[in-house]
Amino acid sequence: MKRDAEIFLDAWISSSNRKPLIIRGARQVGKSTLVRNFAAGKGLHLVEINLEQSGKSNFWKTNQVNIIIREIELIANKHITPDSLLFIDEIQENPAAITALRYFYEEVPQIPVIAAGSLLEFTLNNTGYSMPVGRVQFYHLYPMTFKEVLMAGDESLLLESLAEASKEGEIPTTAHEKLQALWKEFMFVGGMPEAVSSNLQGGGLKGARDVHRSIVQTFRYDFGKYGKRNIERIETLFDYVPVHSGEKIKYSNISKNNQARDLKESLDCLIKARIAFPVYHSDCSGIPLKSGENKKVYKCYFMDTGLSSYMQGMKWRDFQLDPSNLINSGKLTEQFVAQHLFSRERGIEAPELHYWLREGRSGNAEVDFVINNGAEIIPIEVKSGKAGAIRSLHQFMYSKGSGKALRFDANPPSQQTVSADVRTKKGTDRITYTLDSFPVYMVEQVISDILDRQD
Repeated sequence: MKRDAEIFLDAWISSSNRKPLIIRGARQVGKSTLVRNFAAGKGLHLVEINLEQSGKSNFWKTNQVNIIIREIELIANKHITPDSLLFIDEIQENPAAITALRYFYEEVPQIPVIAAGSLLEFTLNNTGYSMPVGRVQFYHLYPMTFKEVLMAGDESLLLESLAEASKEGEIPTTAHEKLQALWKEFMFVGGMPEAVSSNLQGGGLKGARDVHRSIVQTFRYDFGKYGKRNIERIETLFDYVPVHSGEKIKYSNISKNNQARDLKESLDCLIKARIAFPVYHSDCSGIPLKSGENKKVYKCYFMDTGLSSYMQGMKWRDFQLDPSNLINSGKLTEQFVAQHLFSRERGIEAPELHYWLREGRSGNAEVDFVINNGAEIIPIEVKSGKAGAIRSLHQFMYSKGSGKALRFDANPPSQQTVSADVRTKKGTDRITYTLDSFPVYMVEQVISDILDRQD
């Protein structure tokens, strides 16, 4: 299956100042397969070693690249030649190997090197080794996106319809209905490559669920590799996040038997493993949004809709009975939007996302997500059905003086001028702004077009 990341790899391998590349991402998102497929597609001689199998070797510490290369050749039983691609998988198992990447860059830059690791963030956040700053490049890989799944399913005409709809503001009825059906299937299957492959290649939805079960078991097995942490607490957070995606984190709601700092440490482990992703509150007073960020106020999303729906015990028949209400209650629609917004920088930047929250005695106002387009701050509202109140959005538009907002729901694309009365301390005031609405399945295309215009 083709991945958008291959576009990045094409540019990377052709760069005149190519540095060793470290691919960061959760287990099972397709890092190893991506590298193997890329090497095959470019006609490169792949030399691959896995440091889970041979990671304890001391030769990495010699700092002599000729010795390191010779040892790698003996392990892989392959010569490293001018047309080779060296792939060091699970590199976190030996931090000295990360340090050694600098010598490949400085002494043998003609050899393209890619490293990857499933629990890499734990090592990268450890101060016990020397990070080759400025001598390596990073790429962040996520589960497959909706468009990547459409591409894997040979849905070229629907992909064309998505691109045209984003620019023209309308989509053929037949395309909309087909995309809605495939979107619902994506909500169940998700974007983990093995689950997508199983669904498309004969295993069907049951095969995808079998893959989900296996992946979740693998994640649980990994908890013992997170260092000297309380596995039971990590289990508690692992089970909590999929069910409560999009809810503000309140540690007292998670466990009465653990202190907040301990629960936070366990949640941070899942974030480092890229299983959970935080969305921090920003007061949205200006650019960058990070300048108004409050890391004490945040919500979390799981990494994938398919895994999330599996962990909530949802069956395909549940989607058939009343999909709109079910998806709304399970927060899966927000989950879908969140995981596509996290990957909006196309792997170049680490995942980062914000939302807006105003808490008050008479009630709270919350906008699901907030991004920026240059100097413009754009609020994003998500609705699982065809209708829903947007009073919180009115409050945001009034308080920030914004003129444009995005909404993703179950309707075809539309644009409208919204006029509404907003309660203020002095009474009421009238606001007017432009609301661009798109089907939820279009979030990836719409955000991509916005960022392309920004560039």
